[in-house]
Amino acid sequence: MRKITAQYTTREMMDVCRKMDIPVAEMYSIHSIQNHPQVQSTGLFQTMAHPTEDEVVTTRPTALFSKTPASIYKPAPNLGEDTERILNPAP
Repeated sequence: MRKITAQYTTREMMDVCRKMDIPVAEMYSIHSIQNHPQVQSTGLFQTMAHPTEDEVVTTRPTALFSKTPASIYKPAPNLGEDTERILNPAP
């Protein structure tokens, strides 16, 4: 299958499938989807500062509520950063 499909662009392969009444949809990588106009119009991805990684790109909460807006206020912790706090019993 890979040898056959490698001969075509994504658009060409989709056209072939559609002509044969085969359900088809384009697949995106996480990196390429960020540039898709529909995704950009929704503001799904946000950039935030990270203390050790400069800037990181993350997704915002997907459900948007006007009365209870959600947000990501800090980046994910580094590996092991919260271990002691989580494993220590509450006072």
